[in-house]
Amino acid sequence: MRFLIVTTMMLSACGVANAPPTPLAEVLSDSARFNDKPVRVCGYLRDAVETCALWEHQGTPASDPPGAFFPPEGRIWISTPDESCAPGNPLPMAGETTITMWVIVSGTYQTGDHYGHLGAFTQQIAATSIEPAAYKCGAEGGT
Repeated sequence: MRFLIVTTMMLSACGVANAPPTPLAEVLSDSARFNDKPVRVCGYLRDAVETCALWEHQGTPASDPPGAFFPPEGRIWISTPDESCAPGNPLPMAGETTITMWVIVSGTYQTGDHYGHLGAFTQQIAATSIEPAAYKCGAEGGT
């Protein structure tokens, strides 16, 4: 009986870790349901001077109107215990080069306060891991 319980627990834990990420749009649109709960989301990360944030989609300065490349809506601050941001960046949130990439972020979602640089964000993920995504979020065959 003990073997069955342990095996069931192990399989349940594996299922959560391997489950597809929750769409960032779903978390942002139903913040009360996700508040103070663990999440695993995929999004477009921007690591720049005093910025570590995740967006629902990738913008391009050429295709979007001025100021829309990283609009305030559809974004979330990413907080890490060691102030790291983009995986492999030796100068997170301080380098001269902006790093952008699709990532999967795991951590605790929080809302109801002001987060990030100058409190400019109304929600954050207290990240436990940030991993490069193999594909653009939502892309066929990807996350």
